[in-house]
This record gives sequence, structure tokens and C-alpha cells, in this order.
Amino acid sequence: MSCTIHLLSEETINQIAAGEVIENPASVIKELIENGLDAGATKICVEVTGGGLKLIRVSDDGKGMNREDAHLSIVRHATSKIRHAQDLFHIATMGFRGEALASIASISKMTLMTAQEGQVGTELEIEKGEVIKESSFARTRGTTIEVRSLFYNVPARKKFQKSAVAISADIFRVMTVMSLGHPNVQFELISNGRKVLKTMTQGVQERAKELLGDEFVSGSHLIEFQEGPLLFSGLIGSPTNTRANKMGQYLYMNRRAVVSSQISEAVREGYATRLEERRHPIFLLNLNVPTDLIDVNVHPQKLHVRLRKEELFRNKVSEAITRALAKTASPRPLPSFHPIEVRYEAPLLREEPPELEQGLLLEEKSSVEVLGQVGRFICLREGEKWVFLDTEAARFRVIFENLIQKENSKAQKQLLLVPFTIDLTSVEAAMVLTHLDAIENLGFELRSIGKSSFMIEAIPPFVDENDVKQVIAEMALHLQEFIGKHHYAEERQKKLAQCAARFARRKSHVSNEEARQLYERLQKTGSPLHCPKGNPTMVHLDHDAIEYLFRADQKTAKSPKG
Repeated sequence: MSCTIHLLSEETINQIAAGEVIENPASVIKELIENGLDAGATKICVEVTGGGLKLIRVSDDGKGMNREDAHLSIVRHATSKIRHAQDLFHIATMGFRGEALASIASISKMTLMTAQEGQVGTELEIEKGEVIKESSFARTRGTTIEVRSLFYNVPARKKFQKSAVAISADIFRVMTVMSLGHPNVQFELISNGRKVLKTMTQGVQERAKELLGDEFVSGSHLIEFQEGPLLFSGLIGSPTNTRANKMGQYLYMNRRAVVSSQISEAVREGYATRLEERRHPIFLLNLNVPTDLIDVNVHPQKLHVRLRKEELFRNKVSEAITRALAKTASPRPLPSFHPIEVRYEAPLLREEPPELEQGLLLEEKSSVEVLGQVGRFICLREGEKWVFLDTEAARFRVIFENLIQKENSKAQKQLLLVPFTIDLTSVEAAMVLTHLDAIENLGFELRSIGKSSFMIEAIPPFVDENDVKQVIAEMALHLQEFIGKHHYAEERQKKLAQCAARFARRKSHVSNEEARQLYERLQKTGSPLHCPKGNPTMVHLDHDAIEYLFRADQKTAKSPKG
């Protein structure tokens, strides 16, 4: 009688483990870097070809291994990091499961070269987890691991990998996160023979400035908090330097990059009322805590952690943020007050030639009557209806929709008589290069002229030259949201169009014809009542609504219908 239940082969077990630990080339690099850090490396170099699917080579100057340890390192659940089950509650190293090398070896053709100080080196060639060749050679202390033909024996996994360009963005993100978490280690990334990253500084602030730029560090507050065994350090952004997403948040626990919604929320609580409701703070925060207070063994890739005293963590992190913000806080001057001048049509709304930008204005005549302007707000009348139009929000909506309608063709662009350069951070530059076609489809024309510098040769006609760097940097920030995602083309187009349209050149004054045509163009958009960020573009008032505003008994009167 045959059995229904049977034992899996060692090869199948290794490939299942690989499926949990190794999602893509970036996760291979993360695991190999962590091994180098655990070995005490001060320099780590990563080389990739074909987005890492053809070749990944990670070299470190750590303590290396002898021949016996080299053989054991590719055996599943063989590790130098723990010996007993209780050690899982006192993890002080990056790796500890003993799965990484065995998993990688089972789905690639791998070569391991390692040597200890003053000893003869060992080289192992491995396929499908088995050593097929062994030799000795001379080399300096450290370890080099080459991973070739990743997923060659699991084609189903390889089929679901992203393009080489998208994978390269994942790898760059991993390198950035690792470099920020270990500022005293030098990191280098070489992709297809081109050096794309090499850290030259040490120290948290210096490394953050090198990789994330002056904007991230400028105005940030230094975190230096210690209470008992808890030691928190890093940088927290100014309440005025926030993001629309969480891409500017780098969290580490005992130098391990982790994700923790509880800690992120505690950071937010530390800002109290200083932070806008829908904005997210930026931070680079390392929490050095006793290893028995956190459980890092809850996720195959060790990305998530479980806090054993969650309330304690929340309170102390929040307190550390509050202290840092209070320490350097200074009274901010009130903004200048300028009396509002009401402008009426005849003397004050000049008749100017319509502005030709991205098809914003129309040719046909309209019955809409322009009555006046207060700041950026225009008062119009259409029949019995009065409309107050926010020209900035309206232009935002009109230009945004014009851009997304041009998804399959490049938008109008304005060639510059005198091109100029912008300098970005290495992260921003990587995002721009990865998504260059999508950015240029909006009307920009950029040319890479250095490690993180670009020559701007054309811009959309609605963008001011002075805003170009800020527009591109904000695009690069939002593009990081798509790292790790597969089908994002349409969502990316909308996000980039929103960034560009938001910086549409502001006008302190518009002509009658511009106001009328802006209003009519707005009516033809898919969502005329709101800008792409959800703010209203116009307010409608009829006679009943205006009368209601002047009634003394508003609290008891019924609101007009509609």
C-alpha cells in the first residue's frame, strides 16, 4: 500500500527556503552584505551584471573562513550566530538562521572564495547546493561570493522577475539602506561596469548628507537620547520638511533595517501638533536596545520585528522626538501681512493676449462674465450662478489632465536657449535615470553629465526654470514608491504628472480672457470641482445661498437646497 505522505528532498526543501528568503537579486545582495557585516567588514563592494540575474559579486574584507567553515556555510541551518534555542531571544547579529547561503546556492551557480588572516584561501564552486569543485589559492583576508545565473533551475521564479532596470533600482535602494545603517563601513556598487555608488564619508550626518542630500539633513534635529539600556540616535526632520509618503523614513534597530508601524506612529506622536495631518516626517533613526526586548525571528527576511514591551518603546521614542524638536526650536516670525485689494473688472483686469501653454486656453467665445479678482481667486458669473474660482487649483487640474492624456506621446516642451545643470542626490539621480523616459514624456529633456548631475535642455512651458530642480527631486522621491512593484506604468504616469502640474507657474494676475477660458477648460476635465490633491477648485453660490450668509438666524434657518 503506497503512502500519500512523503518526505521532501533536500533540494526541494532548499528551494522552498529560497522562495521565502530570496525574492529577487536585491534580497541576495542584502543577505550577502549582512554576512559581511557580521564578519566585521569595513569595506563591501557589490558588482552586478544584467540587474543581478547574470552575475552578483559581493566582496568584503571581513575575517573570512577556514576550509571547514566554508563547506559548512552552504549547509542549511548551519550557522555561527546561535547555538541554542534561547539564543533566538538575544540576536545581536544581522544573520542567524543559517539559510541564506544554502538558499542562494540551491537556485544559482555559486563560487565562494574566502581566507583568514595569513592563511591559504579556499575556493568552492557550487551548483544546486552541491560542491562540484574545490581548490586552494592565495588572497587577502575576507570573502568574495559570486552568484551567476540566478534562478536558472527555477524558471517559474525567473519568469516573474522585473526588468533589469527595475531590479537595479531595488538594488540601489538596498545599498542606500545598508549604507545609512552602517555609516562607518565603506560601500561600493558597480553595475554593468559602471560605478554608481561609493560612500566616501563616515558618521551618521555625513553619510546622510552624502546619500540623501542637503535638503534631508538641512534643518534636521539630532537625536541623542539615552535612558537606562535604551540608546536612540539619528536625525529627525523639521516639521516643515515633510513628505506625502513614507519614503523618507529609515528605521534601524541595533543597526538592522526594519519596518515597524508602531515605531513610525510613535515618531509621529512626538511631533504632536507640529505636523500636518496628511504629511509624514522624515527620519534616520537607530534604536540600540537590549536584544531580549525585540524578536527579529518573525519574518524570513528579518524585515519586521516584534516589540516585547511595545508601550515602553512608543513612549520613549515619542519622548526622544519631542525632546529633539524642543531642544532646537526657536520662535518663527509671523508672515508679512498684506491687505487684500479687491479688483474690479473695468480698471483692474487687463486685457492681455491669452497664454498658450499645453492647450490650456480655448478659442471659442463664452457667455461667462468676469467680475473681479481677489488674490488668486476670480469671481465669475454664468447666468444666475456666481462662481469663485481658485486659479491655482484650477490650473493644477487642467494641466494634470492634459499631461495624463498624453501618456503615449511626449508633451509639449520648451527648448532652452541657455541649458543649465542641476545636482541631485545619488538616490534621486538613480530614480531619474531609471524612469528617464517617463519624465521626458512630460516635456523635460535631461542629459546625465556626472555621477548625480544633469543638464536641463528643455522644460514644459508651464514650469519656471527656478522650480525645475525641486520638481525633478520631488518626482524622484515619489518614484521610490514603485520600487518592488510590478505593473505601475499608469500609476507612475499620474504621480509624475501630478508633481509637474503642481509646480505650474503661478500668476499674480490673469486677464478676463484667461480667466474665462481657464474656467471653461476646467469644466471639460474629468473632475472639475477638485484639484488632483483633492482641494476644491471652485465654489458655486446662487441668490438663496448668498441671502443665507447674511441671515441673522443662521443657526435655526434651514440651509438653502443644493
